[in-house]
Amino acid sequence: MKRCWDAKSEQRPAAKELLIDFENYCDNIRHRVKESEIWKQIKECKLNLTNQADNNNANSSTSYEIHPSAIYTSRCFNFKNLPKPKNLNENDDKDYQITTEE
Repeated sequence: MKRCWDAKSEQRPAAKELLIDFENYCDNIRHRVKESEIWKQIKECKLNLTNQADNNNANSSTSYEIHPSAIYTSRCFNFKNLPKPKNLNENDDKDYQITTEE
């Protein structure tokens, strides 16, 4: 997945590679390969949805209704003055700070 986000487009996977990966994921789901990464992520997602539903029921301070199957909620972003894309190194990750202008 991280390869898809690479700042240099020539280092991103080709469509054929993505198709092969996608087919492997589908096979793992279809054959219920519980040791596969995709199956672990599905299980984690279901657990998060259950926990989120429990939290929403406990704390109903929102003025809008969230669909029980929703994973994300929408929000607006300001994309003005974006920096040039670059990849983070493992060492950069600790010191990386996002600055925003209002």
